[in-house]
Amino acid sequence: MSDEEFSRKINEGFIGIQAPLNSERKVAKSLIGKTYKDVESKKMFNGNSEKGEQSLNLIVEAVSSKHKDFHFFPQKGQQLTDIDLVDGSDMDID
Repeated sequence: MSDEEFSRKINEGFIGIQAPLNSERKVAKSLIGKTYKDVESKKMFNGNSEKGEQSLNLIVEAVSSKHKDFHFFPQKGQQLTDIDLVDGSDMDID
């Protein structure tokens, strides 16, 4: 790729991202001073909740078999350990 072609491609990339960035800046500006109660949300997923729950349960079973007492959220009365507090960046994931 020549320098001229590379420059043209970079410019196309910057130009292409300006419209979405400007749109999101307008959204961000319109949200200043609002809370979650003031913002209207749209339903973005059209799926079968039962199938979703089944899929999630399969994932939970797979994970909980490798990790003792796995829960998505801390359980009432559960003591957090140092391993619960790591960010996961240094963990080996199979």
